[in-house]
Amino acid sequence: MAYILNQIERLVTSIGNPKVCLIRHTPPDEMFFKADIINLTDTIKDHLLSESSRLRSDKKMNNLIRFYQSCLTRLVDQVQNKKCTCNSKLECQLSWHKPIISSLLEALTFINDQFADYFNNRSNMPEVYYQIHKSTFTKHLDKIKSAFEIQGVNTKTTDILLQPLTEFITHQKDAYSFSDKNYIYKWIKRLYAINLPLFSYESAADIYCKEIISYNLNSTKAFNFMTEFIKEKYQSEITVNDQLYTLKHFLKCVRQTRTVKKMAYRSSQPTIKKTLIAWLEAEINFILPDNIIPLSTVQSQAEKAEKSKHTLNTSVAQLGCLLKILVDTNHLKPTSKQALFRLFNENFKSKGSEDISIQNISNNFYSPLPSSWEAVKDDVLDILNYIQKNKN
Repeated sequence: MAYILNQIERLVTSIGNPKVCLIRHTPPDEMFFKADIINLTDTIKDHLLSESSRLRSDKKMNNLIRFYQSCLTRLVDQVQNKKCTCNSKLECQLSWHKPIISSLLEALTFINDQFADYFNNRSNMPEVYYQIHKSTFTKHLDKIKSAFEIQGVNTKTTDILLQPLTEFITHQKDAYSFSDKNYIYKWIKRLYAINLPLFSYESAADIYCKEIISYNLNSTKAFNFMTEFIKEKYQSEITVNDQLYTLKHFLKCVRQTRTVKKMAYRSSQPTIKKTLIAWLEAEINFILPDNIIPLSTVQSQAEKAEKSKHTLNTSVAQLGCLLKILVDTNHLKPTSKQALFRLFNENFKSKGSEDISIQNISNNFYSPLPSSWEAVKDDVLDILNYIQKNKN
């Protein structure tokens, strides 16, 4: 370790000297910094592989990896900022400058790939490393934008989803860490993998919102985008009961959305899931009047009512989906959705249960399953066939 440290210090001192060219002449043979760097990076790799094979403790491996990571990053910055004073500056730069940087970056990448668990992802990347990934992200940005245009994704949604890439490319921070870079690569991979539904049981906006929560795109712009989306949904409801029910539905959906472990666009800020839950709870408490009958009380009253119920030859999942179709197409205009759900709760039973839960109807109304859409479609086709046969 001491030998390697001395070698690094000697290189840093020599490279940092403005009077020393990247080509060093020593008789009788010519020695180049490139050869020194290659020898150093090979020595580092061999040392790390040797130490890992000896099953060193995690603490020792962590310290060793981070030491070499810091040394390589320091050397990259030194070479990148090197001001060559020789007469053939351009030749010097092309022949020795870039190959040296490439060799150092290759070693840094090796450590990152082989010892990812110990690599300090919160440390800042060298500027030259940033430039390499900036070029890659720019290419992905153009491809994803084109894909979104084909899918019909609106400009506002596109801007939010591509925010990590555009901010990185335009260098919105003084420095970017390896963690920032890793997050963007995972987010790009996810954006390519999102499959929009063939049927309209779940909108594209719903899917993208879930991905924002899952991958913790916890920027202020993303949070504002999400809250505006929810506001538009719940404020379109006429009655306070329906507004509350919509907010509670979103609260449930956010809580149930699974998040990818250790993913964060802004690592120092709370997760977007946590902030959304707090915001939804505040909205519910703000509009909750004292005179609204609690859902549990309504259900209890319905259970006590002794009346015979009509039987629906369908499941609650299909019922919720059918009610959504009738309401959304204006064939049914209830005084409130709560009242509609309560009507079926109090007066009907399904083929599988004596009680049709208001909560169950609500869940299937706001988030119908793909199988429910298909089942309702089959029922509608049966009705159309019946009409066709009997209309004359």
